[in-house]
Amino acid sequence: MRKAYLSLILFTIVFTSCATVPFAGRERNILKVVDLINRGNTNQLISLSQIPFLLDGEIIMLEKDLEFLWENFASARLAIPDPRVAETRPASESSHEIFASSMEVEVFWKKYLPEASFIARIVSDNGEFLLILGGRQRGFPLIYGFKAL
Repeated sequence: MRKAYLSLILFTIVFTSCATVPFAGRERNILKVVDLINRGNTNQLISLSQIPFLLDGEIIMLEKDLEFLWENFASARLAIPDPRVAETRPASESSHEIFASSMEVEVFWKKYLPEASFIARIVSDNGEFLLILGGRQRGFPLIYGFKAL
């Protein structure tokens, strides 16, 4: 009886903690975006990416520039082999400094990121990468930013 009670408590904790993790912050959803990058699926990456888009410390304001970015990444065969989600954290008010400590990036952070945005740090054989994710569309997180460390 005691084991059953403890199992029920453990199940409840695990189940409720999973329900509180925003869609974009779930590891499998982050890896779905990385898979799109690895496959060079520019059309889907473009449709999931939000305008304005933060690339390192630069703000991309035009859809045509965003298309150019993902197409160039695919042409250059940007890959994130053997990706591992090393960390996820909410995109808090001060976390914009990970990308840049400029006034433009701070304004982007406050004005364009939804409340439930996350920063995912991906570690791979090619280095470390950051993704800003939030919300969802057709089973994928929306992409608000990218940075190679």
